[in-house]
Amino acid sequence: MIELFASPGVSAQKVRIMLEETGLAYVHTVTPPPQDTLLDRPPSLNDPKGPDGPPIQIGESAAIALYLARKAGRLGPEGPREAAAFDYWAHAISSTLAPLFAMHAHFRAHAGAAVPLAVFDAAVRKSLHVFEEHMATRHFMVGERFTAIDALLYPHLAGAATALDGGLDGFPNLVRYRDRIGRRDAVRRAMA
Repeated sequence: MIELFASPGVSAQKVRIMLEETGLAYVHTVTPPPQDTLLDRPPSLNDPKGPDGPPIQIGESAAIALYLARKAGRLGPEGPREAAAFDYWAHAISSTLAPLFAMHAHFRAHAGAAVPLAVFDAAVRKSLHVFEEHMATRHFMVGERFTAIDALLYPHLAGAATALDGGLDGFPNLVRYRDRIGRRDAVRRAMA
């Protein structure tokens, strides 16, 4: 059985969505939350039956999500064009959007910090516009089905209502997308 070690938070939600969507058997051991809200401690995963048989340990939610997609044989890219899109969106989420949300949460928790909260609110919104435009004519981030990329993005959008002033006001495509993804049974189980 796969073991997930993660503190409560967005990163753990991403991995739990993948585990629920793939149907892989797992146990989640909740680890202590980080001391600083800027840090959403990366989850770690132990798979006793790794790709070549021996156990494997993996960290970071994007790497874990893509590993689980390969292991399950679903929710991953179908062909080289989708693989390129997966690479792009996985990196956009994990190296741009997630850090901006984390910094925004940090400065919200530490009112009076040197950097005004409005700066990070504007930065998050600017980044979200890229996703908003992408979702204008789509139901899912990549292809015509739910994938690991949706699992990586959804928890950020689900938390935007409390994380950003005004939530997702001005992002109707992302609101539709968030609501549609949020109705999936596996996503509801993972977010509970």
